[in-house]
Amino acid sequence: MLKRFAIFVLCLLALACAKNEPAPPGARPPVPLPPSLPDDLTAGGPYTGRITSLVTDKGMLYAGGWHMGVYYTRNGRAWYPSLKGEIDVLSLAVQGCRAFAGTFTGEIYRGRDTRWSKAYVFPGGQKDMVRALAIDGPYLYIGAGASLYRRQRGEPERWWSGANVTALALTSFGDRPLFFGTEGRGVGRCNRAGRCELIDFPGAKLIAALAFSREENALYVAVENEGVYRTADGQSFSKVPLPRPRVFARAVLPGEPLLVAADGVGVLQRLGGRSPSWLTIPFPASVTAFARFKDRTYFAADGFGVLRLDGASYRPANKGLLNFPEEIIPENLHR
Repeated sequence: MLKRFAIFVLCLLALACAKNEPAPPGARPPVPLPPSLPDDLTAGGPYTGRITSLVTDKGMLYAGGWHMGVYYTRNGRAWYPSLKGEIDVLSLAVQGCRAFAGTFTGEIYRGRDTRWSKAYVFPGGQKDMVRALAIDGPYLYIGAGASLYRRQRGEPERWWSGANVTALALTSFGDRPLFFGTEGRGVGRCNRAGRCELIDFPGAKLIAALAFSREENALYVAVENEGVYRTADGQSFSKVPLPRPRVFARAVLPGEPLLVAADGVGVLQRLGGRSPSWLTIPFPASVTAFARFKDRTYFAADGFGVLRLDGASYRPANKGLLNFPEEIIPENLHR
């Protein structure tokens, strides 16, 4: 009996050792897909490849992300660190020689290329997370926590409070060109003197993104579970007829073609012609941002970094951007 018990114990030890045996040489541990972004756009965790913003200006494309700071590329292929460190970037704005990055913990960095410094820190930490930034001449507009601010230097000037400010856009609509999106209170607008008001907007849920097209002189509004709205005067809004009208639109890119990031679907691309139709480009994770750069279109995806659109398909564009081999991305795509 004692002999049988000893054999049983040895078998258990052998199984335990087998489980803890190191992977064979050359084997690669799987990189799990992160969970979808939460509705408050806070990114949710330090996951690899979680890009929150893409902006372009003066021949450079910038990407900001969770636990990675800011990277830049001049050719759309190779990326280099710009704002270095494990900084959780939620928003970016670039104009000329100035770039700003807002963080999950209420910090604002200012810089260009690889030279950055901390410009301002809101006292509330995560309560003042900087979800949106916009530059207008010498002024920086900031959506931090439940307030909208304008800053030139020194202490920011509070312009509006009442709900989390989730998006900003500068337009050419009359004397109230600054538009802001909120969580739960729709869309508002401000004049340059700081007088702000909420608009009679049909969608009052989370405003995920605002995008202004100077070519169309139109503002697009991406809304949680309500698709996309468009206005050409800043007052009356019409719904863009999407193939899935109740989709959570996380981002929108005006132009030809119009692109919509549809949560749980992928990318919706409007095809031109007398009777516009839509092409659905499936993607297994949340698409978080778009950018047009050097006649190419790029999108950021949760857990996949940055990808380049090629017609109805896409390819990774992450050289130097991610801290895992780029060939892992096709493996994740086919899980």
